[in-house]
Amino acid sequence: MAACEHMLRQTASDALTKARGCHVINISSVAGLLSVPGIALYSSSKHAVRSYTRALAVELKGTGVHATVLCPAPVTTPMLNEMEGKRDADIIFAAESLFSPEDIATAITDDIMV
Repeated sequence: MAACEHMLRQTASDALTKARGCHVINISSVAGLLSVPGIALYSSSKHAVRSYTRALAVELKGTGVHATVLCPAPVTTPMLNEMEGKRDADIIFAAESLFSPEDIATAITDDIMV
């Protein structure tokens, strides 16, 4: 996390100098909102991403740098495929629909970066 913080601050500083503002978008997961049994380490790391981004948004208020965290429902990835049929995975597959990585990219470019 410390390396991410350093890289982010350098990138944001460069962006502010060149473009007078930027928007940091971190991808968490619905697992960042819920504690999901069976994937405790993944869930806790997504909680960390969410908490970090929310705190960062407050720290950077008024600087021209904005921070947003996305917590999408399950995304069709190899990790999701590995979870199917595993014990305690029911909550992951309880969503009405699954998203593709392209769906997430479109949400960022069409809804956030406008």
